[in-house]
Amino acid sequence: PRITPGKDPRRQITLPTITANNGYKVLGWYTNISDDNAVGQPGDTITLTNNTALYAKVELNSTKYTATLEKDDGVSSIENTSLSCTISGNDSSCQITLPTINAKDGYTVLGWYNTSTGGTRVDENGYTVSINGDVTLYARTQKDGTTTQENKTKYIVTKINK
Repeated sequence: PRITPGKDPRRQITLPTITANNGYKVLGWYTNISDDNAVGQPGDTITLTNNTALYAKVELNSTKYTATLEKDDGVSSIENTSLSCTISGNDSSCQITLPTINAKDGYTVLGWYNTSTGGTRVDENGYTVSINGDVTLYARTQKDGTTTQENKTKYIVTKINK
């Protein structure tokens, strides 16, 4: 809205409420829509010294989530130690692609898990999974010639809860 101070050249006004659509957050009131410095927030009182156009500014909500990647003793290497993705608006999760697990000689790759022992198998190398918060995932292997529950049962989840 265009706010005109009237006859008094130093008129105080209270900035009106800004209602943002679902999935957006209010940034404040600005004198230039491309400016990064707000003149105030809804409910603030400011003093105008001349005719001034004020712009309500909102932006799409976004949250960055990180998957920290750990490895056990049988893993020779993994491509990354962390992966990040960003959710926007009303999304509740974002996707990461798990890197390849390279096992040492004498070990077999079991896959990606949500805990360092036990837990649930998340997926295999190169698969995309959804996360909805910061998580730690574990690249796990098994020494050749041993048997564990992990290599008898395959678990796959599409969403990891924090």
